[in-house]
Amino acid sequence: MVAPAAVRSPERTAWTVLLGAFATFVLLLGTLLLGGRWWLLNSTVYQGVHMIVGDSDTVFVTRPGRSVPEVNLTDIPVGSEIRTEPNSQASLTFISADGKQVLGTIRVFGGSVLVVRAANSPRYATGVLPHQIRLIVTSGRVRATVGVEITRPVQMEIDSDPGATTLVDEPGSNATVQVDTTTTTVTVRDGTATVSAAGKSVVLVKDKRIEVVPNSPPGDPLPAEQNLVRNGDFTQQPLTDTWQLDTRPPFDPNEEVGAANVSTDNGRHVIDINRSGTNWGHVGRTQVINRDVTGLTSLRLSMDIQIDGQDLHNCGLQGTECPLMVKITYVDVGGGTHEWLQGFYWFYDPNPVAGLTFCLTCNPIQFKHQLWHFAEWQNYTSDDLLQLFAVGGTQPATIKSITIYGEGHSFESKFADVQLLANE
Repeated sequence: MVAPAAVRSPERTAWTVLLGAFATFVLLLGTLLLGGRWWLLNSTVYQGVHMIVGDSDTVFVTRPGRSVPEVNLTDIPVGSEIRTEPNSQASLTFISADGKQVLGTIRVFGGSVLVVRAANSPRYATGVLPHQIRLIVTSGRVRATVGVEITRPVQMEIDSDPGATTLVDEPGSNATVQVDTTTTTVTVRDGTATVSAAGKSVVLVKDKRIEVVPNSPPGDPLPAEQNLVRNGDFTQQPLTDTWQLDTRPPFDPNEEVGAANVSTDNGRHVIDINRSGTNWGHVGRTQVINRDVTGLTSLRLSMDIQIDGQDLHNCGLQGTECPLMVKITYVDVGGGTHEWLQGFYWFYDPNPVAGLTFCLTCNPIQFKHQLWHFAEWQNYTSDDLLQLFAVGGTQPATIKSITIYGEGHSFESKFADVQLLANE
């Protein structure tokens, strides 16, 4: 006998449908609530990014999705590349979405290239994320400053070669990131910055700097003062990679040009400049620097000097023929080129007819030369060059080169440990 087929209960079917619908409702409601909560906590909106450029400055901006740059835009979309001309600057201001707070500023110095990767703020007051600003700097120098009295934290993150990331997030912090072909240098003037590379992070404090080189973690913190001169102790060879020979054809073509070569003196490398003649000659070494110095707080020249021979009294009839002279060539903020000179001599005669102790033909400043001891090493440290340059009414923008040379008839001098010390 076959059992009768089970009879489906309408009540059971109804309950199954009702419970399934309720479970679906609960799932959708939970998803909506969780999604809404996530949205309220994590949703972001773009900040305003505004650029200020001086009347005589040129800054190229390539907006995302475009290949042709535009000049001196004021509103910068996220994803834009910014490129400053060598003697130009720009200031980027990051403003909260409601337009009420300046979250931070980025000072972009001459010859810099960077991309605004992100500029996001929480959409709602319930958001838990900080204000986020992210840049990629491929060359040049930028200064990041975090705003103060901001209602929520601000994180300014700067990525740079070689694999370095600089995080500036303390209110009022001021940090400079300098990027060249092989090194990122971070200097903190106020507050703190965290520098990370190769799995290691180092916190920098006020008046400290740090360097990052390829495939290496950040080095140890150093004093904020940095030397703009490369190979100032002449240990790297060949010397011509950093210091080029600087000569002029002598007044008498039958006389020697002179020499400016590396020698060893008391266990260290020095440059020995020497020439023998009865007419004018010029010989020395020069280094191309091409460093933006706008925004520096001070710049000083330091070097050790010894003068071993000189046949002209003082520095010659025009005050331009010292046995050792330093010339720094720089470009001012208006694009004009200038020279700063400092001479050193030992063969002194108080009679001006015998020769001058200042540069007569140097305008607008008649540089006073330094009377030096004979055949003794002495250190020379200049006053703040930025102030000295300003005496002539010229605010420097770029240091182009430094040349150290002898000029006159017969002379011999040495120099060592050349440093052009810059403070951020």
